[in-house]
Amino acid sequence: MKEVKTLILKPRTDEIAEAWVDLEYGFGIVGKEAFQTGMYSARSVSEDNANKVMVSILISTVEATEITNFKAFARQ
Repeated sequence: MKEVKTLILKPRTDEIAEAWVDLEYGFGIVGKEAFQTGMYSARSVSEDNANKVMVSILISTVEATEITNFKAFARQ
């Protein structure tokens, strides 16, 4: 069973966060995308660790936002 991970993202900040990915092993490219209104993940190269990678998130909202089980699109 996958653990549930909730992030509270502060407004107008950038954060490094753990994201779920569908990589089995090795390095993958996480694409830049707007995954929610006012929230953007940066393109990065990350090493998969048990289907998790670290990504940079830019938050441009004016209020704190909660996201659960953040999932990033990645390819090898």
